[in-house]
Amino acid sequence: MIDPRFLLTLTAATLITGVMKHGIEVEFSMSPPAVLATCTYSENEPAAGAECVLFKPGGESEDEEFQRGNTDANGVFSFIPDVTGEWKMIVDDGYGHRKEASLILTEAFFSNEAAMPGTAELLRSGSGGFASLPLWMKAVWGLSLIFGMAGIFYLVQAGKSVRK
Repeated sequence: MIDPRFLLTLTAATLITGVMKHGIEVEFSMSPPAVLATCTYSENEPAAGAECVLFKPGGESEDEEFQRGNTDANGVFSFIPDVTGEWKMIVDDGYGHRKEASLILTEAFFSNEAAMPGTAELLRSGSGGFASLPLWMKAVWGLSLIFGMAGIFYLVQAGKSVRK
């Protein structure tokens, strides 16, 4: 018979690795007059078909949409901005993976200088969460969680055997 402690550890490891590889990242690139947003999962797999909602800067309300659509097969969504300011975008693949990102466009984007690097600044809302951590840090976190859970399990088992 298989040891239940082994099954518990194996289940925890499987759940952790499944959670670790599913964050959405958004990278903006300038291609005047358009902006391209490349949406990928944390392992560089395209987030194909993910819904994108774009909010214009200085809109009448925070909920005013400028554009809504889906990424293509390569995880790319494009839009043509018409004003400077902070553009906000929400990417949601419909399976629990969601990312909010924003992009500040300056006058340089709309002028001849737009082809030069550095004309837009990428901002990420919040810390980016678990998906933005480097792979080695995710591995250390996962192992810590597994060993911590195993330690608690063995501590409880030891307490039960002492009481008997």
